[in-house]
Amino acid sequence: MTDPGKRWISCDPARGPSGLTFWEGENIEHVLTIKKRGTRGRYYCGAGIVDSVLEAWNGCLAWAAGSTVIIEKGAGNRPNVIDAHGFMRGYIQHECDTIGATLRVVNVSTWRRCCVEAYGVSWPTGREAKKALSVRLAKEKFGIECSDDESDSIFVGVAAIRMGLV
Repeated sequence: MTDPGKRWISCDPARGPSGLTFWEGENIEHVLTIKKRGTRGRYYCGAGIVDSVLEAWNGCLAWAAGSTVIIEKGAGNRPNVIDAHGFMRGYIQHECDTIGATLRVVNVSTWRRCCVEAYGVSWPTGREAKKALSVRLAKEKFGIECSDDESDSIFVGVAAIRMGLV
């Protein structure tokens, strides 16, 4: 069982929109997306606007200082997707080292299997159908209306709890 007062983050990192879920113990505090805003290099960080993607990540990861950050290990097979995920993982690892947080990684197939075990779902074929199911599950199981990036980050967190990573 996760310490009820422990603050930690689960995320679906990407060079494009990234979903983050902020937890206290096994309870979701809030979810947000980091995504580009226009062409001038600014980013949305939830409802706020910051000057860079690194500023957005820094602000979010600081919430888990001294705790744990769980990230999804990407499933992309294109070189640009693999490169982007490697960049984000390296950056997040650096920030975790800076703030004294532990970084843990959960494979996409692992968190989906945890959803099968916990909720009895069957994952459809096709990326869009999987994303739609993730969004629907977030609404049904947690009462949260969110983007597919945010819903994926929720279930990365669910897997982390079930696997005893937090």
